Amino acid sequence: MDSPGYCAQYCTYTVMENESRNIISIATVDKRQTRRNSVVMEKKAFVDSMTQLLTELKVVEVCTDAHVQISSLMGKQALLSVCISGNVMVS
Repeated sequence: MDSPGYCAQYCTYTVMENESRNIISIATVDKRQTRRNSVVMEKKAFVDSMTQLLTELKVVEVCTDAHVQISSLMGKQALLSVCISGNVMVS
C-alpha cells in the first residue's frame, strides 16, 4: 500500500519457493491495469502469480505478509477457489 502523499505506478510481486529459495514467479502490475487504483495492485499481482503457478505446479502452502486484501482473499473460500482453482492449502 502507498504511503500518504505517494502513489505507486507499478507493483512487482515475487514468489519464492521456500526450501530452495528460488524465485519461481514475478508479476508486475501497472496501475493502469487496476483502473488507476494503486491500492489494489498487490492483490492483482498475487492473483496473477497464483493463477500462473497453478497451471504449472501444485501449490501446497502460501505464506505472505499481512496485506489486508490478500488476507481477505484467502479468507473467502469461494473467491479463493475461483482465483486459485481450489487446489491450494493456505497455511
